[in-house]
Amino acid sequence: MVSLASACAIYFGTYNRYPEELSELGTTGIYENWDNPCPGCGELYNYSTDLYVTYTIQCPMPTDPDHGYVIDGVCSWPPDTSGCQDACRSNMMSLFSGCAMFYGYENRYPVHLKELGISGVMENWDLVCPSCGELYAYYSDPACTTCVIQCPLPNDPGHGFIEDGCISW
Repeated sequence: MVSLASACAIYFGTYNRYPEELSELGTTGIYENWDNPCPGCGELYNYSTDLYVTYTIQCPMPTDPDHGYVIDGVCSWPPDTSGCQDACRSNMMSLFSGCAMFYGYENRYPVHLKELGISGVMENWDLVCPSCGELYAYYSDPACTTCVIQCPLPNDPGHGFIEDGCISW
């Protein structure tokens, strides 16, 4: 379903409208597998559009159990976040490593994470949490002698934080 939605976005970018039918994705060569059925029920997806503003791709299953839908590229189900906690914590440790290297050069922590990129210490300073897609929260005191890197997810469930190199999770 997500592949169909991506193909619809490409179609819109190419033709300035959504396809009238999903088969147009195949005839234009944008997505050859437009007729793959839902793996859960084996039926073709339902598709509707007004051609210019909105579209919906939906599994033909009744609402209970429901395999979901995509409206204008937004999925009705939450993203798969399995394994994201470890990846998030790895990102925070990488960011703090960059902050520690910055401290070694400048004798202070950066005012903002962007300073890691500007200084050349860490070009990929703009890492995001893989669960929520948000930049990490970064705090430093006015003298930049202490810093905190925190996952932007709420505390429950949260992925933790690093304060002055001390891991809290």
